[in-house]
Amino acid sequence: MKKLSLTKIGFFNPGRLSDEEIELCFITRIPFFKHLFEKIINESPGSIPQHFLVIGQRGMGKTSLLVRIAAELRKKPFSKTFIPLTFPEEQYNIDRLSKFWLNCLDAFADALDRDNNNQELTLLDERIKALAKNRDNTAANIYDEFKKWALKIKKRPVLLVDNLNLIFEKLSKDEQHQLRAILMCVDAPIMVGASAITIQDTINYGAPFYDAFQISYLKKLSFEESFEVLLSLARITETENFENNIYQHRARLQALYQLTGGTPRILALLFPLLRDGFSENVQIDLDALLDVITPLYKASFEELAPQLQVVLDAVALNWDPINLEQLRLITQLDNAQLSPQLKRLIEVGWLKKIDAYKAKGNAYEISERFFNIWYLMRRSSRRQKKELYCLTRFLETFYGKDIQKIAKERLTVKSENVNQVAFDLALADGVRDVETSRRLKEKSYDSLFEMSKQDEHVLKHFSIPADITKQKINELGEEFTDLIDKKKYIDALNIIKKIINIDEKSAKAWNILGSLYAEKLGKYAEAEVAYKKAISVDEKYAYAWYGLGNLYAGKLGKYEEAEVVYKKAISVDEKYVYAWNGLGNLYANQLGKYAEAEEAYKKAISVDEKKAYAWYGLGYLYA
Repeated sequence: MKKLSLTKIGFFNPGRLSDEEIELCFITRIPFFKHLFEKIINESPGSIPQHFLVIGQRGMGKTSLLVRIAAELRKKPFSKTFIPLTFPEEQYNIDRLSKFWLNCLDAFADALDRDNNNQELTLLDERIKALAKNRDNTAANIYDEFKKWALKIKKRPVLLVDNLNLIFEKLSKDEQHQLRAILMCVDAPIMVGASAITIQDTINYGAPFYDAFQISYLKKLSFEESFEVLLSLARITETENFENNIYQHRARLQALYQLTGGTPRILALLFPLLRDGFSENVQIDLDALLDVITPLYKASFEELAPQLQVVLDAVALNWDPINLEQLRLITQLDNAQLSPQLKRLIEVGWLKKIDAYKAKGNAYEISERFFNIWYLMRRSSRRQKKELYCLTRFLETFYGKDIQKIAKERLTVKSENVNQVAFDLALADGVRDVETSRRLKEKSYDSLFEMSKQDEHVLKHFSIPADITKQKINELGEEFTDLIDKKKYIDALNIIKKIINIDEKSAKAWNILGSLYAEKLGKYAEAEVAYKKAISVDEKYAYAWYGLGNLYAGKLGKYEEAEVVYKKAISVDEKYVYAWNGLGNLYANQLGKYAEAEEAYKKAISVDEKKAYAWYGLGYLYA
């Protein structure tokens, strides 16, 4: 067997592979493929063909199925009777039926090119160019050209059309009727279409394509099928010992199945993690997976009708199973509106129904938990908290009972980076042993504070509990006071900055920083910024207003501004003696407003007659 690297496995574009690689990579839906292929090749010459429509969510294997059919039809003896025509996954250029048939001619040319039929290819390319230039060509004219080429090479075209719903949306009802009329003719091309959603034009009575297709649904894989997919991936990538080890980790595989919900593409994407094992870098791996899978999940979600999105959003954000009453309150939809939406989401595989816990009736949860993790990560407004929550749920699901052992092992290992800290915190939330959880969290927070010495932004990525933060700030506060006593002002500056980095909403810390800049380091511009920051955090913090007033009056010569901010300090706290005294000094010494100075000094004395500096200021004014 030819070995394939994981990069060769067509997660999103299987059509780029060779026929041999396509066959190797086609490891799901094999019975269904054989069943469908048998029906295609049993179409005899002169028949009105049966057409087929395969419906399934994105990632369920529709595109892989189409390219696999094409690869098999290119083999002998089938290649003597049929010519498979493949198309881009989305045919964005179609806005009328004539362009659809022009695309079919292009696909015909691609097939001739693949067969190295250069002589016929040159002639066909010339005809396509001529037809494309002539705007007067009708759909019937271009189909006649298509039919002529099919007769010329004596092969029946099999149209393997992905996202058929998008093509039908672009065609008028009249053009849809024209297309159906052609497909229902003797010796017409066989159409095998795929769609992520039900096409109403194929199921509504009286619609152009009502009853024109034999419709099949690709549902999610069973656990046994998922198990076989992983074994097949191991075989085609020649992953050593995987097959031996996989049977010893059946519980781990059950967890993986729960996460993926039996979606083939997600299974394939998660295979490298299962193969290599998880480590403290699991968050990096998980982030990368979520990034890769975003286009798939985003497109799948956006294909849902608006009301279905509302219901799915409510279920996903809840994470745990949610009952009908809870959904009614969250979505503001009544039971008559909710019931058909839930029924539809269950039918197409988005939700699964379980017995409600401690409530009557049923509860609902997302069937593919990995989608739920992705959705929580994208919808969260408090991103880091949700990231850790999702990582915890992921680890609980994946590791199961082993999570306790892994958590204890992590207690003895130093965290080298923030990803390892995130891993530890997620483990701590996942283990049931309270003591192990507490110790792992303490270790994590200590590591974060240590890392913040080299990178001040580290702490902003984590939600650290208030009691842990307060304890650390108190320790740093004692260190700050000791450095000030020793007149080590630069070292003290670094400490107060660390305190602010831990709690940037501390008006007190910003005020202390302003005072340090103004009174000890002579950095007045920086002091003004710090005082204003303290005020922006808490505009009722009188000390910051007073400090800013002193800076304006004593250092920057902004006397009018000083008057305003002293008065602001007093409006916040009428019994703030220092502010009254500062205002008195400003009136007496800088502004020459002696009556106002006298009043301010007297007010300071009335608040506290034991403040000698207010008496002194008043005496100096009188003298």
